[in-house]
Amino acid sequence: MGVVKTKILQLVPMLNNIRHYKTQLVGFSLLVLTLTLYRNYTPQASNDTDTTKPPSTYRELRVFTWASFFHPTFIKEFEKQHQCHLLFDYFDSNETMLAKILSGGAHYDVITPSSYMVDALIKKDLLSPLDFDQIPLTKHLDGRYSKKLASQNLDHAIPMSISYSGLGYINSRLSPQPTWAALETPGLKGRISLLNDYREVIGAALLSLGLDPNTTEPDDILKASQKVITWKKQVAVFDSESYKMGMSSGEFLLCHAYSGDIFQVQENRTDVGFFCPQEGSLLSIEEAVIMRTSTEKALAHKFMNALLEPKNCLLNMLKHHTICPNVTIYDEIQKQKLALTLTSEQINKSVLIEDLGIHNTLYQNAWETIRFAPQ
Repeated sequence: MGVVKTKILQLVPMLNNIRHYKTQLVGFSLLVLTLTLYRNYTPQASNDTDTTKPPSTYRELRVFTWASFFHPTFIKEFEKQHQCHLLFDYFDSNETMLAKILSGGAHYDVITPSSYMVDALIKKDLLSPLDFDQIPLTKHLDGRYSKKLASQNLDHAIPMSISYSGLGYINSRLSPQPTWAALETPGLKGRISLLNDYREVIGAALLSLGLDPNTTEPDDILKASQKVITWKKQVAVFDSESYKMGMSSGEFLLCHAYSGDIFQVQENRTDVGFFCPQEGSLLSIEEAVIMRTSTEKALAHKFMNALLEPKNCLLNMLKHHTICPNVTIYDEIQKQKLALTLTSEQINKSVLIEDLGIHNTLYQNAWETIRFAPQ
């Protein structure tokens, strides 16, 4: 019995070796099979592959714009139609945009500044005059807005979207008179917000006093500053972004606001109203321009014309909720409820913010006085 046990113990290492070699043989066989399959493999397009993506050899059009301004469908269709890449960079203010351009650290073909910044860019000789034969759809632009633009703007830019400021309110709690004096309504202390923008706020005060919101008269700006300080006694915050959440939640009952922002709040809360004060409103026109240094001017003109196509106007309005000034789509804007629109009387009373150059310091100094004034 002891001999048999000894023989069995001698066989164990041999069995282990056989198992080891068998494992190696199986592994080697799998390697050979894998290499054979790989050598004979023919690549197939996956159903998940985006075969519509433009090849790397396509031209590139670099666009510097506001965030959430162009609809993905518009972008995709333009790239497909014109066999190009659209490359986007974004800014959050006109001043940020100008600083980046002047730094020389980036190259763009098309940018979308507000109209007052277009004036500044023209003065710095940074824009290319437009060839309107390549932008035939400008014939559909609403002349009521074009008349408010400086003459040189019309040679270098096309108006792309229209927004305006006014007062938004919770109509289940308030029934304010449609005037800037609503900001002095008793009992609203801490339930009001004003925009954190010195031209908008001081401009609103100037309008409430029957004065020009683009004035460079120091006495007029002083009177407006005193009016804002009066408003400030009831104001909870100066804010240009999160006030939308404050109104949605009911924290704020009355807000100095942009029309596009209030439109978005109304999608979530049905008891939100908005009015343009009877003294007038400040108008903002976002425009598309071509940089003088652009190497794709022909493609840039095609892009600008595409912006004015009715279907593209409606698509992009789903993103920014401001008015595309193409008169052929106005009925559709009302039908689809895509934006808060203006009556002809309101357009006539609205005033476009202008670039005041060195006189901007008058407003900046007044803003500092307002900020540090006690509530």
